[in-house]
This record gives sequence, C-alpha cells and structure tokens, in this order.
Amino acid sequence: EHELGLDLSSLSSSLSSGLTKEEFKTRLDNLPFQWPLKPYGRDSMKKLSKTAVVNKGAETAIYMDELERRGLYDRRNPTGPLPTNLRPEMNKVLEKEGLEEDAVDVVFDA
Repeated sequence: EHELGLDLSSLSSSLSSGLTKEEFKTRLDNLPFQWPLKPYGRDSMKKLSKTAVVNKGAETAIYMDELERRGLYDRRNPTGPLPTNLRPEMNKVLEKEGLEEDAVDVVFDA
C-alpha cells in the first residue's frame, strides 16, 4: 500500500463519493507494477509474517508460470537466464498488458 504510494483509504472514500469504474481503472493503470510483490504484513505486523512467508512459495510458482507462459523462461534450459534476472523484463511486459477488465470489475464491485 505505502510502497506503491497508494492510499487505500482515500481510494475507498473516492469510490463512495462517486468515482466511476473507468476513473478507477485509470487510477490503477497509473500505479507502477513491480515483481516481486511485497508480502502484506511482513514488516509492519508480526502476527502476519508467518502467513507471508508461507505464501511466498505460491507467489514464486505463479511468477515462474507467468514467465514461461509469456515465453521469457524455460525451466528445461539450464543455460538460460535466472528467473530473478527476468524481473525487469516481466515488469515491462505486465505494464504493457495493463489490467484485464474482469479484474477491474471484481475489485470495483467489492
């Protein structure tokens, strides 16, 4: 939340004050995306740190799958680049793809 410069409380109050779905999508599109995602609660709330550590493996698996799906990485190629070295390229690809309408709908309607 703070790392992205996103104040969810102000976004929430904007939604209740009449922010349209298109305005909401524009605001989300303008936020920077950077992998890896910072686990929620890892630094600020000790009670959630175990959950963040446990979920890290799931995030890594999704990251690897997304790299392969986009043709950026092949697990069977031992001479290929390390997945961690592909983060900047993956970030660029995801920024270029933008948000899917379904994802915006789910978050906006929540």
